[in-house]
Amino acid sequence: MNAIIARRPRHGARRYVSTLGLIAAVVIAVLLAGTEQAEAHAILARSNPSSGAELASAPALIELWFSEPLEPAASSFEVLASDGRSLAVEAIAVDPTDPHRLSGVSPTLSPGFYTVAYANVSSADGHPWTGAFSFVVLNPDGSRPQGAAVAIDGLGATSSVANVVGRWFSFLGLSLLMGGVALYQPLFVGRRRRPGVWTTYLVVVTRLGVGGVVLAGAGIALIGLEQARSLPDASFTTFLAATRGGTLWAWRALAVEAAAVLVALAVFAARSRRRKGLAVVVGLVPPCVLVAVAAASLQSHANAAPGADWARISHFVHLATSAAWTGGLVVLFVLLAVLHRRHDVTREDARMLLVPFSAFALASVFVISATGLVRSLGELPTASALWSTEYGRWLIVKLALVGVALLLALRNKWRVEVIADARTTSPRDARAVADVRRLLPFEIVFVVAALLAVAVMGQTPTPRGDLSTQSPPPAHPFSAAETVEGLTSHVQVSPGTLGENDLYIHLYSEDGTDITGEILRVLVEPRRPEGGGGERIVAQLVSGSVYQAQVVLAQPVTWTIHVEVIRAGHDDAVFDYQAPIAGAAGVVSPGFGSFAPQLGTGHLSAVVVLIAGGGLLVFAGRVRRQAPAYALGTVLVVGSVGVLAWVDDGASTLTNPYPADPQSIARGEALYVRHCEACHGVDGRGDGPEAARLEPRPADLRIHVPAHPEGDTFRFIASGIAGTAMPAWEDELTDDQLWDLVNYLVDEFGPE
Repeated sequence: MNAIIARRPRHGARRYVSTLGLIAAVVIAVLLAGTEQAEAHAILARSNPSSGAELASAPALIELWFSEPLEPAASSFEVLASDGRSLAVEAIAVDPTDPHRLSGVSPTLSPGFYTVAYANVSSADGHPWTGAFSFVVLNPDGSRPQGAAVAIDGLGATSSVANVVGRWFSFLGLSLLMGGVALYQPLFVGRRRRPGVWTTYLVVVTRLGVGGVVLAGAGIALIGLEQARSLPDASFTTFLAATRGGTLWAWRALAVEAAAVLVALAVFAARSRRRKGLAVVVGLVPPCVLVAVAAASLQSHANAAPGADWARISHFVHLATSAAWTGGLVVLFVLLAVLHRRHDVTREDARMLLVPFSAFALASVFVISATGLVRSLGELPTASALWSTEYGRWLIVKLALVGVALLLALRNKWRVEVIADARTTSPRDARAVADVRRLLPFEIVFVVAALLAVAVMGQTPTPRGDLSTQSPPPAHPFSAAETVEGLTSHVQVSPGTLGENDLYIHLYSEDGTDITGEILRVLVEPRRPEGGGGERIVAQLVSGSVYQAQVVLAQPVTWTIHVEVIRAGHDDAVFDYQAPIAGAAGVVSPGFGSFAPQLGTGHLSAVVVLIAGGGLLVFAGRVRRQAPAYALGTVLVVGSVGVLAWVDDGASTLTNPYPADPQSIARGEALYVRHCEACHGVDGRGDGPEAARLEPRPADLRIHVPAHPEGDTFRFIASGIAGTAMPAWEDELTDDQLWDLVNYLVDEFGPE
């Protein structure tokens, strides 16, 4: 309520406009930012056999890899024959070294069609997911057997009304328990001046706390029971003892129990008229709520989002601030009603309650808007996802409900300014307080309805999980070189996206000597940041000293590409490359990485500037020099929205805009002679006059140019290659010149 309240009423119109401007900027930023999509829930990333595979012989093992770590006690699968019979699968288990991998020993399968139906629970966000894929075992002569795979309906995210109601009740209960913080400090300071208001506040918060404990306890109980039902044996004991979700649920339950004990002590202190003890106990309740909110944040969409640490922090602050604001509205309404029933609320009482709460609401709305923007960009990586997905549509409902509540708050703001203005008369004060008291219930209703939308959103897959709407991820090939004991390894991963990738390893001696005869074997192993990863692969010789392997990178994280080169007469050479692999939304950065990986550096910086500019607009009315603050805030907001709307941040896949006509090739050849021939040589072998002094030696273009699409080659030239002497040419050559150079390289060294 009263999200905007001025210290100087004459500037109210400007603050009214600036608040509406901030809300509009947040909505515009959500609509404009974003290009691609990522993942959420434990979605199937790949499988062995793969979906739709036609196998000459039955598989011995069935393996599934998922986008998020699994709860072992709640994740399993079955194999169904074409007639729907469930076939026995042995030793189904989540790999202890790789929690993303679920495997089992396949039953004996004769030729036919088979469906693998799986159900899992993500240990990251606690959300269940079901899915299926099919494969076929061919006849001995290689022909397809007759029949078809069994179809399964109702797959995807699973939820229930009880789960949604449980989340809603828990939000409402925690809000009632948290609402006292909004007025605790100002009323505590003025307790000697208005002791009756202070005492009434303590009693109101205590009684509302009883209701908060009941609601939060009932909600958390419903959540726990529903999560336990997702286990194969539907055991609540197993849920508590064997799942991460059970541990976090226990922390939430303990936090609410602690709050219940404190509320009981507060009731006792109130009845015993021990105001000091009552004040202490009331002040200890909010920390318990923060523990419950933290546990909820650790099992939410945020826990599986890009830049998970930023997402968790934003989610925690968003929930905690929303609870304090929502509960504060209820506390304020009940407090005004009680004081009004006892006597007419005096001007001093009104100023003591409404003015400080308005300041609190001002800060709360800004924090909720900023953290909501961060979370929206993490979960809505495209503009169209806001209206084309169920999650996005529920977000629109939530924003609409909160928007109506804010409009009511802005209406109340004008009435509060009457009370804050020392020049007003007593009758006007009384009318202003009455108007605020009448509008508060409507504001509370809309906020409570918004919390119901939040409860539904918490059980709805985010657009990051809607694989059916995802477009192919942009290519971000990785290329780097290292030298170990005189041996240089130049590694390239293409296309550098989630799934199958081609890995090229070009080996050559630092001094240029021929090493083809001494390479015995090249081993490759992709490893995830948290340990574990893919299998060890023997790279195959392509030509000369170039080796190739296919690696499957099932998670969009920064992988360690571990390369071992076994040489005759030399110690083994070991190379480790840190390769960021793109998912459907670009590189998903764990920890304190980007909370919106679909945004480039420019757009991400614009979001940060938007938040800073919005803060200046909101708080400009509370500083001494208001005009410069308003001007700077406006410039920051308008500039950041402009960047989000019109600046191309280079996130799209590069395509060659110029035909490889003779004129372009000729211009490219001239550029090659001027800038490249000294290192790469006339024939592109990496044997130019400058090559001998470079470490590592330049790449052989006859090998590397055919191995990559033109967009990759453009990036290699423009940005350089890490770990090599290959510089970045983007500051010296224009895009037109770079594409001319690419056309020449493809014409000269590309495939015949």
